[in-house]
Amino acid sequence: MQIRTALQVESGFYDEQGVYLIDDTLNNEARYTTYRDRKDALSKAIDNFYANTKFCPNDSIKKDYDNRRLAAKNEGTPLFVSNEGAIQEASVAPEKLFNFYRGEIENYSIFYLTRYDPYFGTTRTIFLTFLFEILGTLTLSFFLFYFVFPFFVFKKGRQTLGKKVFSLGFVTRKGFSPSKKATFLRFLFLYFIYLILDFFSFLLVFVVSCTMLFLSRRNENLADYVLGMTLIDCSEDDIYLDMGDYLNAKTKAKSASIENRDFELQGFRR
Repeated sequence: MQIRTALQVESGFYDEQGVYLIDDTLNNEARYTTYRDRKDALSKAIDNFYANTKFCPNDSIKKDYDNRRLAAKNEGTPLFVSNEGAIQEASVAPEKLFNFYRGEIENYSIFYLTRYDPYFGTTRTIFLTFLFEILGTLTLSFFLFYFVFPFFVFKKGRQTLGKKVFSLGFVTRKGFSPSKKATFLRFLFLYFIYLILDFFSFLLVFVVSCTMLFLSRRNENLADYVLGMTLIDCSEDDIYLDMGDYLNAKTKAKSASIENRDFELQGFRR
């Protein structure tokens, strides 16, 4: 990061606080009171940059800049003239020259700066670091909500925190809660297909999944269709882990019903 900042300052297009020269000339009215002041600042920065062999190692870059100056016109009027081999500004409005210099920096000078190997390398490192930080944060959140909660906390229906709040749960084709294996496979599918692949494919998987959600016969998204799961409303009915859990729940319910009936009969006899 320090290398990149130092190169930006050396280029002359940024100050030590990272303020872009063009933005500074437009917004710092105390320092740049007229367009003449602004265009002079940009012109000086461009000349110094193209004279720096670190960023511009060959003469062709400066020659291309000179050719662009000689070709620049505003409503048919040249912005620059050649006088005894030297290129000078023509007698035109300073604002027109400022706009030319601004375009030169934005379209050409910054390109040469970013193409400089140390600058490009540090920029790539910063970008990759930022990218992995985002993926790391998303992975941690994904692991917590789509693995820990369904796998260890809300086992019946393999619910996430949101699905628990809204009384929604998953069942298999047989009507029972998905197994641990199916839950783990769903987490892997969501992580690698929905998160990672979507991240690099600009939400293509998300679009396909949403389309399936509305058009499929069971209104299943891509993950549920592949893994054979169905999301249901469990606000009034329970979801059971398996047949054993179902029979055990029915036995307890029947036992509780008999006990309540005996209690009512005893109270009646009294």
